[in-house]
Amino acid sequence: MNIGLGIGIIIAVIIIVISGFAVMEMIKPKVSNEKLAEFAKCLTEKGAKMYGAYWCMHCKSQKEEFGDAFQYINYVECDLGGGKTAQECIEKGIDGYPKWIINEKKYDGKQTFQELAQASGCELKQ
Repeated sequence: MNIGLGIGIIIAVIIIVISGFAVMEMIKPKVSNEKLAEFAKCLTEKGAKMYGAYWCMHCKSQKEEFGDAFQYINYVECDLGGGKTAQECIEKGIDGYPKWIINEKKYDGKQTFQELAQASGCELKQ
């Protein structure tokens, strides 16, 4: 196989994949800040908690999805710096970030709004 052809195919595949992600982002339904705030408040009212660490990229991404509404999420910072971990995180056995606890059940990793709604019984209105 010609090396130039192989590189061209790889570049074409990369462009197709990137384009696919861009289209998915454009068609993803947008939720108003007000609706996200209502959803976040409901999660907190139902006792849902997100455990994370300031350096965790998945935690950062989860926070960004909520935007300003994240202020209503019951969030526990586990990494206190200097190798210290928050006592609540130790007691709850938090072994990775982010971790959600909803109705005493643990959910590992970043959760979609749909997954959080299903676990909590909260409704995210469009």
